[in-house]
Amino acid sequence: MTLSVVILAAGKGSRMFSEKPKVLHELSNQPLLQYVINAARNLKPVNINVVIGYKSELVEQEFSKEDINWIVQKEQLGTGDAVKYTTPFMEGSQTMVLYGDVPLIDHNDLKKLLQVSKDGLGILTFDKKNPKGYGRIKRIGDKVEKIIEENISGMYGNSAVGNQEVLFKLLDANSV
Repeated sequence: MTLSVVILAAGKGSRMFSEKPKVLHELSNQPLLQYVINAARNLKPVNINVVIGYKSELVEQEFSKEDINWIVQKEQLGTGDAVKYTTPFMEGSQTMVLYGDVPLIDHNDLKKLLQVSKDGLGILTFDKKNPKGYGRIKRIGDKVEKIIEENISGMYGNSAVGNQEVLFKLLDANSV
C-alpha cells in the first residue's frame, strides 16, 4: 500500500480577524500548517499535496524548503472541489485528506485510520454533545450518508482516507 496525502490549506480564516492566511498563524512559535506537514511526513507518503488559495504566495514562501506539491485553488468551493484539484498528483493506492488548520493530530490515530480504511473510505471524527459550529457526518448505522460543512467551522473530522474513487464520490456529493 502506498499513500498520497492532501492537506487543505486554502482558507482565509476570517474569524481570526487577521489578513494572514489561517494556516500561517502560530502555535508555540510554529505555523499551524507545519504541524500537519510533520504529521503527514511521519506516515511516509509518496507525496504531500497542499491545496492553497488565500495569499498562496505567502504560504509557499513560508514552506519553500519543504518537498511539497503546491496546488492553487483559485475559488474556494468546498472540500470536494479542493481535493479534485489534487487528482493529477495522487500517486498512492490510498489518499489521506488532512486539514492545514488542525495541528494536534495524533500519529497513532492516523496510522489506525489507514489500517481500518485500506479497503474503502475511513473518516476520523469526534463526538460532541453540541456540534454547532462544526461540520458533521450524517450516518445511517455505520455508513456515511452525508458530510455537512458549516461556514463557521474548519473541520468536520481531522482526516479522510480511502481509495480515490470512493473519496471523490463522497466529497463530490458534498461540494458547494
